[in-house]
Amino acid sequence: MSISLESRSEARTSESRAKGGQSVGAMVFPKLVRRGTGKGVEVAEGGARGGWDAPYSWSTIIPSRRRQESIEGVLIGCAIGEGLARLPWRHRLRLRGYNGVLRPGSRTDEMIITIQSLLLSQAATENFCRNLEKRMVWYGRSWPLTWMFSGVGRSVRRLVGRSYAGDFPGSDPLVRAMLLSVVMQGHHEGILRWVHKSTQMSDRWGGVSQAAFVVATAAQCAQFHQTAYAVRPVEMLDSLSEAAESRDLRLQLKGLGRGITEGLSIREMVKGMGCEGRWRDDSVGNALLGLYAYARHLGDLLGGMEELLGIPGDLRGVA
Repeated sequence: MSISLESRSEARTSESRAKGGQSVGAMVFPKLVRRGTGKGVEVAEGGARGGWDAPYSWSTIIPSRRRQESIEGVLIGCAIGEGLARLPWRHRLRLRGYNGVLRPGSRTDEMIITIQSLLLSQAATENFCRNLEKRMVWYGRSWPLTWMFSGVGRSVRRLVGRSYAGDFPGSDPLVRAMLLSVVMQGHHEGILRWVHKSTQMSDRWGGVSQAAFVVATAAQCAQFHQTAYAVRPVEMLDSLSEAAESRDLRLQLKGLGRGITEGLSIREMVKGMGCEGRWRDDSVGNALLGLYAYARHLGDLLGGMEELLGIPGDLRGVA
C-alpha cells in the first residue's frame, strides 16, 4: 500500500501548487508497515537462510527525487565520514575549525565500484557478483602489496572465526549493504538476498551477514526521517533486535535501545560494549556503534561526528 505523502513541508508545497492550478506529479511515499515475526526470510538462492525476520516492509513506489537524494547521501556521506575519520587526531577533536582537505579511502571507492556493478547487473544477483568481483580484482591490482597482505589476513581471520574490516579492497560489505538498500528501496525482501550475496563475497561468518542486514534495514528506516512515517530510534532498535537470529546481536541491539532511553554518551556506550581502549575496526561492532551514533544524533550529523570521532581508535568503518 502506498500513500500520497512526502515530508510535511513537501506535502504543503504540493497542496499549494495544486490550488494554483498546476498539476502535481506522483508524490508517493512508502508507508511503513510493521511485520510479524516468522521463521526467517529466504535471502539466498538454493534455500540458504540468513536468519533474519525482516521487521518492516515497504511499498514499491517512492518519489524519484527522494530516491536520488538517498543515493547521493549514501555516496557523499561515506566519502565525508571516511575522510573525517582519516584525519590526524588533533583535527578530529576540532572538526568545526578544520579547513583542510578530506581524503576518502577504499570504502568510498568500493561504493562507486558497487553502484557500477549494480547498474550492469540487469537485476540479476549472479551478474552483480561477477561484475563486482571483476572490478574489485582490478582495483586490487592497483594496490598490489595491500591486496596481497589483505588476502593473507582474511584467510587467518576466517580460520579463527572473526572478521575485521580493514582498509583494503573488498573488505567492508557494510558499505555495500547501505548502498544496495537505498538503490533498491521498496523491494526489501528482495534486497536481503542481494545483501547476503554481497556479504558472502567478503566474509562467510554469519555474524557479518547479520550486521549487514541491520545496516540495510536501518538505511531503509532512515529515509523516513522528517516524514509522517518517521521511525523513533528506540522503536527501530527494538524491531531490529526482534528480527535478529543471533542471541548476542539481539542483546546488543536491546542494549543500544536502553542506552538511547538513558541518554548514554557514545563513549559510555563504547565502554558498555566492552571496549576500554582504542576502537578496533570490527564489522559487527562498526554496525552497532554507527547505528547508535545515528540514533543518538538523529538530524545532527556534525554533532554526531564530533562525539563519535572523540573516541580513540580506527573509526573509518563507523564514520
